[in-house]
Amino acid sequence: MVQAPRTYAKARARTRDELSRAGAELILRKGFEAVRIEEIAEAAGVTRGTLYNHFKSKVELLKERVRVLSDAEDWAPLRARLLAEPDVAEQMFLSLVGLFDFCGRHRPLLRIYFKARIQESVAGDFDDRSDNLQRLIEPILAAGQKRGVVRNDLSAADLAGMFRFFFLRIVSAWTRGRGPDGARDPEPKAFRRHVRTTIDLFLKGAQNGR
Repeated sequence: MVQAPRTYAKARARTRDELSRAGAELILRKGFEAVRIEEIAEAAGVTRGTLYNHFKSKVELLKERVRVLSDAEDWAPLRARLLAEPDVAEQMFLSLVGLFDFCGRHRPLLRIYFKARIQESVAGDFDDRSDNLQRLIEPILAAGQKRGVVRNDLSAADLAGMFRFFFLRIVSAWTRGRGPDGARDPEPKAFRRHVRTTIDLFLKGAQNGR
């Protein structure tokens, strides 16, 4: 008997959730490199082929787990603050602070995830236009373009994609528990200063303004 489209979609979503949950639990317990795909499939009660039908890699699986956690988050207060703030740099700062507050609530998993994503970036695969960073930053840059305060010779999507590599520097420090000066477990104020400096460099460039 062929499943109805809605029933099939629900079953597929449930399988993805079970796989991402089982995979995240195993990776947290054993480490990213130590966990085999077969173990995840077995823990979720599916075949290896079924797992690959949903996820091409462990990184994709972790990305799905992060998406689930993000969807469960209440982002309404942050959106309200962004709507009330006219300055593009401050909007970007509030967005990144909100994002890292979320990361802090899921620190063990997010550290593993970001380290895996950083390794992907070495292979040129960090330009993902579908994650939280893109969804937060792209609309801010697009609104700035409409007001004439952000350059418009590039699309907001392209600009946000370029900012990803500035963001990578921040993520790298966060995953290692270090600040921009190399100090371990940086104070929140120092980390926030680093975020502001990175945003300023992205928006204004390295040229001396004098």
